[in-house]
Amino acid sequence: MKLIAVTDIFGKTNDFKIMIDQLSPKYHEVEIIDPYVGIDNSFQNEEEAYNCFQQTMGLKKYSEILLQTLKGEKSQQTTVLGFSVGASAIWAISDQLKTPTIKAVGFYSSQIRDYLKINPQIKIELFFSKNEPCYHVETIIKDLSIKAHVKCHKTPYLHGFMNKQSKNYNQSGYNRYLEIINKIA
Repeated sequence: MKLIAVTDIFGKTNDFKIMIDQLSPKYHEVEIIDPYVGIDNSFQNEEEAYNCFQQTMGLKKYSEILLQTLKGEKSQQTTVLGFSVGASAIWAISDQLKTPTIKAVGFYSSQIRDYLKINPQIKIELFFSKNEPCYHVETIIKDLSIKAHVKCHKTPYLHGFMNKQSKNYNQSGYNRYLEIINKIA
């Protein structure tokens, strides 16, 4: 099995690599997709990371990079795991992936609200934060839950709870959902 981990706006930080290392024993191959090609920018805060992401990449380009990576995944079981904009990128291309060997898991995608017409062609499990400033989480979950291949969950944590760089990082939530990822991914 292969794991493709898609980072958030902070990119491939040391903490992200540590988290992925905790998941990787069950995978024979692990690949990390990030917007900065492996460079750890050591952002001071989320605003700085967001501005850099928007200037250097943006969701459309990030989604295209991910799609090109996944087009090569035809024969082996592959789990695609994304956080925030990484989950948004997965969702944005999920209707273009007709490969039954790919399944996806996404955490707190806030831009998913702009892509509600997408009908994924792969199994995708989404974990939402308890609230989002830009949309009503329960409404989005209701709209997405009726789609084929989609399973939604609402967590009791805030956007970014899995990222130690985020102001919303939550150690208990991180531990709990790392276990959940290990079970489902």
